[in-house]
Amino acid sequence: MASAPPSGASDRLPWTRLRGGTFARHVMTLASGTAVGQVLLVLSLPVLTRLYSPADYGALAVYASTLTVLLVVASLRFELAIPLPEDDSVAGSLLALSLLSLAAVTALVGLMVWLAGAALVARAKVPALQPYLWLIPIGLAGAGVFQALSYWAIRRRAFSRIARAKVSQGVGQVAVQVGLGIARAGAPGLLIGDVVGRVAGGGGVTLLALRDRAFAHVTRESIAAAALRYRRFPLLMTPSGLLNIGSLQLPSILFAAGFGAAAAGLYALSYKMLVLPTMLVAQAVGQVFLSRAAAVSTEPARLRALADRTALALFAGGLPVFCAMAIGGPEIVSAVMGAQWEQAGRYAQILAPWFALWLVSNPLSGLLSVREWQGSALAFTAVEFGLRLGALLIGIHRGSPILAVALLSASGVAIAAGSIARFMHAGHSSLRRLVGPAIRLLVLALGCLLPAAVALRSGRDRLALAAGAAAIAVYYLVLVRSTAGSRLLAADAVGAGPP
Repeated sequence: MASAPPSGASDRLPWTRLRGGTFARHVMTLASGTAVGQVLLVLSLPVLTRLYSPADYGALAVYASTLTVLLVVASLRFELAIPLPEDDSVAGSLLALSLLSLAAVTALVGLMVWLAGAALVARAKVPALQPYLWLIPIGLAGAGVFQALSYWAIRRRAFSRIARAKVSQGVGQVAVQVGLGIARAGAPGLLIGDVVGRVAGGGGVTLLALRDRAFAHVTRESIAAAALRYRRFPLLMTPSGLLNIGSLQLPSILFAAGFGAAAAGLYALSYKMLVLPTMLVAQAVGQVFLSRAAAVSTEPARLRALADRTALALFAGGLPVFCAMAIGGPEIVSAVMGAQWEQAGRYAQILAPWFALWLVSNPLSGLLSVREWQGSALAFTAVEFGLRLGALLIGIHRGSPILAVALLSASGVAIAAGSIARFMHAGHSSLRRLVGPAIRLLVLALGCLLPAAVALRSGRDRLALAAGAAAIAVYYLVLVRSTAGSRLLAADAVGAGPP
């Protein structure tokens, strides 16, 4: 791979100038920018849940799920290959190919919205969406351009530009949704804010591609050659990605169709509360992990060390938060969001084990791209899609949202565990190497949270919440102060030996 510009102090956000390995610094750069945007979204939730109804959130859930699925096919997954070629001219051709694919897909989606949008909205039982269907192609175009250009920035290791864009996206979404909520705009306020949040802040990555003259050597022939060389990405990664993301977004759409917009809104909020912190870490780690894994893809020992340490650090970092939600989800959500959202807390309580493992599996998925093992992904995600669809249909048939959520979580745990095993194998490692350290981390987390669980079962909710917050702080303190934990969370994985 062509060498990236030096990652000097001027390229870092001011709060990320810390000692440690370059992997840790890059993760910190991305995580810090993403964190600001995501923290703003998290902090806005108690305000938004008092400005919008569960039915409003149901309309947003169907819209956002539809757009998220479309983004998978927007560039036919050619953007995933941009960090991989050694020659920048080949990467530039892949970027051009990604944007051309996006233009074609956006035009097709716009036509479909015009011809069949009203019928789809009626079937999903979200009539509030119909006047705003035109936002779908606009959001797809803006988010798709940002997505493709972000992979060029990953190639150049310009992580601070992505981080700044994430900050702009969070600020834009929160400002619009809160402002329109105060104006009592209803569901449109959430929809317009979502579009702003997807397209804001793309100037930095755009300027980087222009400065690098990414398209300087792009020709019809080079685009055709890139399409032929990386044809496995659209042929195999697009269907597998569509099935994977579709299975995650399907619940919001089927909840609305099966249980009504309000039930879909409750599920959407529970999912959002868990997915925001999960993706905050997973996206930042995953993007840096992809860059580093591509650099050591021909060195099995270094790739194995990188995969092992990344997986354990992710599990260790998220474990106490998800354990706390599994123990006291309804009480936590009621205290923060309001009593009318308690059912969302019950959903989050059931979903927590799934997200604890998903936090590990999501960033490691880049190993399939690095090893070009796309063929195995398609079969696996087809099974994944079938399991989640079956879970939802059983719950809808029984008329029980709780049953649907429980079956979704059970299938999610099985799928995430299987995914981790596949990804570790692609990284020249195995799931067996992670089991012992993971059990020790789980014992530590549950031991710290035991006083909070006792207080909760005795009916002392406020004491339980305070004890839970203290327990999470103690867990991280013990982990960071211990020799093994410090090495796990702070050391540069590349070049290190197996943990």
